[in-house]
Amino acid sequence: GIIDGLTRDDMAVHVQARVVAPIGNQWQLALFGGPSFFRVTQSVVTGFDWTDAYPYDEARLGAVTTMRSRSSRVGFSAGGDLAVFVTRHLGLGASVQISRATLQLPVAGGATQEITAGGIKAGGGLRLRF
Repeated sequence: GIIDGLTRDDMAVHVQARVVAPIGNQWQLALFGGPSFFRVTQSVVTGFDWTDAYPYDEARLGAVTTMRSRSSRVGFSAGGDLAVFVTRHLGLGASVQISRATLQLPVAGGATQEITAGGIKAGGGLRLRF
């Protein structure tokens, strides 16, 4: 069946150290990484009713009970940024970052469910150098 209204909210704060190295006159490489704090709040199904009837080849979802569950954990993040400078101070760049943490999300009956947070993020844009 389909259950409307279930949500998941992820929040992450990354604390990173960064090393920037010029590659020739036009290129610049930055590598970064460090710990990340993740918090996930998610709707969890704790129970449901279903009905079936002869010839028992189809079941229908009835009432569903849910709860909001929250978990937090420290994980990691790492990435890099590559930029080419078209003038001494102005350039274009692209970056990639990966972050990840494994959390134990409380569910019904005092049990937990292992979930992952984070992922891959890519971006690009202008770079300013002073």
